Amino acid sequence: MGRSKASLSTKIHMACDALGYPLGFILTGANVSDFDQCKPLLKAHLQRNSFAIMDTGYDSDAIRAYVNQLGGIAVIALHPGRSQKPAFDEHLYRERHRIENLFSRLKSYRRIATRYEKLHVTFAAMVSLACILVWLKH
Repeated sequence: MGRSKASLSTKIHMACDALGYPLGFILTGANVSDFDQCKPLLKAHLQRNSFAIMDTGYDSDAIRAYVNQLGGIAVIALHPGRSQKPAFDEHLYRERHRIENLFSRLKSYRRIATRYEKLHVTFAAMVSLACILVWLKH
């Protein structure tokens, strides 16, 4: 667990497919940047010639270059303070709602939303179980 402004909490960094099914996740403390967890998830789950749709927290030239290096196409929301604004496909970015819907489905399990587990390993097991249930219910 990492300390956020309010209290101790955990972030779930998730990769999903085009239909919103979970592919993989990484758990970190709340104080860990999203930026650092992006590369392992992309390396494991990004296929060639596919789109990597990510939010503003991942807006950097380094991540865009990494996605291109893996053979994908980066669709990342632009940070408002960015001076040089690269091309951005707003229409395709609307598909990002699928990952938000996935998080909503995961958070419907109270055990995930309130994080009852004290150990990292047991919380990861519960998130895995919730992801399995998401796959089975569809």
